Amino acid sequence: MITQPASHFSRIRKQWHRLSALFVALALFLINSQAATAHGTGGLLRIDGAALGPYTVMIWTTPTILRPGAVHVETAVFRGRSRVTHCRIEVTVTPLDNRSSSLQSTAGAANAANEFRHEAAFQLDQPGRYGVVVTVADELQRGGDATFAMEIVRLPTVVRGFIYLQVVIVALTGGWIMKAGVEFVCSQKRNSVNV
Repeated sequence: MITQPASHFSRIRKQWHRLSALFVALALFLINSQAATAHGTGGLLRIDGAALGPYTVMIWTTPTILRPGAVHVETAVFRGRSRVTHCRIEVTVTPLDNRSSSLQSTAGAANAANEFRHEAAFQLDQPGRYGVVVTVADELQRGGDATFAMEIVRLPTVVRGFIYLQVVIVALTGGWIMKAGVEFVCSQKRNSVNV
């Protein structure tokens, strides 16, 4: 039999370790990607450049596809080309499909790096249509209201099942790859010892 140098086996082991680490990193990235986009970035632009008194506003909702759970309404206020941070921004969300009471929140800075974008967070657990009123006012009560409708959708059971199935398949495949890699490395070590 031909013997392989020890460096060959250590190289194979390193490759499997890298592949395993890459797989774990990818899985963690995919699991956490939704949470990372929920605060101060991205979203669906609902109002682009509405004039409210002396101000112009842009309003987004996140996540892009609104599902039962946390919903964020983000507002950016401008006066001309300057960002405005000293306004009071009130957001009111009212269910349109039933007679439930409205929810109201004062928007705060979405994050420290992007202080001109103000965020109001709501926990909307019921699917359906909602009316949103964003009120912008400064200390002189200049400003106004911007309104839009949004819909919270529940993913069908089939779609949710398909998503969970994909997670299980990825986990099983990753486990199989790691097990096969360990078995391969062990068999190579046994072969080199038996020679």
